[in-house]
Amino acid sequence: MKKNMWLSLTLSALLLASAGCGNKPEEGSPSNGSGGDTDKKSYSIAISQYVEHPSLDATREGIMAALKDGGITEGDNLELDYSNAQGDPTNNLSIGQKLKDTKADLVIAIATPSALTVKDNVTEKPVLFAAVTDPLDAKLVSNLEKPGGNVSGASDTNPEATKQLMKFVSTHFPNVKKSRHHY
Repeated sequence: MKKNMWLSLTLSALLLASAGCGNKPEEGSPSNGSGGDTDKKSYSIAISQYVEHPSLDATREGIMAALKDGGITEGDNLELDYSNAQGDPTNNLSIGQKLKDTKADLVIAIATPSALTVKDNVTEKPVLFAAVTDPLDAKLVSNLEKPGGNVSGASDTNPEATKQLMKFVSTHFPNVKKSRHHY
C-alpha cells in the first residue's frame, strides 16, 4: 500500500515538474498561431537506467504510462532521451556526464547507481529517482519528507513488507540469532 502511495506521489511530482518545465513554441514556428495549436507545450525528459531488469523496465514503463495519462506522449509533445548503462559503471559515468549538459527539462534516474551518478552530474535541472531502496543511506537526499535541492524521488522499500517478513521469521524460525556481521 505504501509503495503504491510513494509511486503515485512520485509520478504526480513527475507530471507537475513536466508541466512546469514545458516549452511553448517559439515565435514564427508553425504552432505559434499560424493555423496551429497556440497552447501546445512540448517536453523534454532524459532517463538514465542502470541495467535492463524486469522491475526496472516496469518502472520506466510505468513512468511513461503516467506521462501518457497526463497527455504527454513521445513523438507528439515529448522528446525522450533514454540511456541504459547495461550494468557497466563506465557507461553509467559517461551517461551521467552527458546529462550534465542536457537540454532536458527533467532527468529521471532509475536504480541507485544511476541516481548517484545523475545527482553528482546534473545540478541545474530537476532530478527524480525511482527504484532506489534506501535514498538516505545512498545519500541521494538527507530527508525523505523534505529532500531539498534539485533531487527527489521514491524508495522502493515497503516498510510493512519488512515488518511482516521479520514477524514470519521470528514465528517460524525462533532460533535465529541476530548477526553482528554486515554484508
